[in-house]
Amino acid sequence: MEDAALWHISGGKPQRLFGTSLLSEAVPEDWVQAEPSLVAHGLEMVRRQLNLGGVKLDLFCVEDPGTWVIIELKRHDTSREALMQGIDYAARLAELSVDELERESMKDAASMSSAGRELVARALDR
Repeated sequence: MEDAALWHISGGKPQRLFGTSLLSEAVPEDWVQAEPSLVAHGLEMVRRQLNLGGVKLDLFCVEDPGTWVIIELKRHDTSREALMQGIDYAARLAELSVDELERESMKDAASMSSAGRELVARALDR
């Protein structure tokens, strides 16, 4: 069974162009890290595999007007456990001081776009 496929819609009908099996969650993480707009327009990548007290958040992003975004990718159907994992990440982020959050969010600043750095600054000011 394939985990991901590329489709073309023409004349209101889908046509399968390509399908693949994903061996790990790292593959879609690579995709979203390279192109965050796959998830949402205007999303800027901040950190990948952010360590939050022994657990790792897949992708940590920011969007206008300076709102933090947690992305947790799953290969299989999401469940209550996956939702709770996201809530746990949000709670752990809320426990960080502004200085800790700034330090963690700016570790990869050199690879961040100027728009991303600006959104991080806005998020830190909120």
